Amino acid sequence: MLSPPEYIPEKDARKLGRIFEQLLDEYRITRDSDEADRFADRLITVYLSGVRETKLLKKLTIPVGRQP
Repeated sequence: MLSPPEYIPEKDARKLGRIFEQLLDEYRITRDSDEADRFADRLITVYLSGVRETKLLKKLTIPVGRQP
């Protein structure tokens, strides 16, 4: 049996959206790029793993080769 999709509360969804936009700006990534898709996927994965703190969400979303 398939598991139900994970639920993200509206407040957290807005927070993730803000973090995503910040990452796009900071790394000069266009929203419609494959890299943006990878960042979004990673951000959601990190969130679903239980991370909720903004700085840590951002840090864990950034690929190792792209970190400052």
